[in-house]
Parts: sequence; C-alpha cells; structure tokens
Amino acid sequence: MGGAGDGQNPDQLLALGYASCFLGALQLAAKNRNIKLSNYVKVRAAVSFGDAKDNGYGIGVELTVIGADSTLAQAAHEICPYSRLFREGVEVKTTFE
Repeated sequence: MGGAGDGQNPDQLLALGYASCFLGALQLAAKNRNIKLSNYVKVRAAVSFGDAKDNGYGIGVELTVIGADSTLAQAAHEICPYSRLFREGVEVKTTFE
C-alpha cells in the first residue's frame, strides 16, 4: 500500500486478528460445554482480496482448525466477532486437521 515493504500487510494483520480471535472463541465454546481442549489446538488463517463488487472488496478467508472438531468450530463461529462480522458477503471456509 505504498510503504517500504517492511512489516505485515493488511491481509496478514486481518488473518492474525481473526485466527487469534477464533482461537479465543474456541476456548470459550469449549468452556461453555465443559470440554477440555488440548494445549495443541491451533488456528491458522489466510485472507485473500479479490475483485471489488458493489463498490466493496471481494474478501475470502480460510481458517484451518487443528485439534478441534466441526461442532465446536461452529459454536466458535457464533461467538467470534470476526465470524459474526463476516457473515454477510465474505466467504469463510473452515477446514480441519
């Protein structure tokens, strides 16, 4: 975006924020269900910007959840502010390892 190229770009910062927030949401969802999560649960996020549509930005997000199942991830999507923000107009793909 016109800078020197040092540091993170906006895509990386968005991915970092989402992954961190979603991990916290997974932890809260597990706590609410009396589930003990492994210390090895991780979330990776990748963000991509595509063609602008309707005077906006085409954004895609891919979350990779490691060490938690899809039921818990769905509960985390209901809690996570990023997931709630992106419900309309942003494709969020969640995969599991």
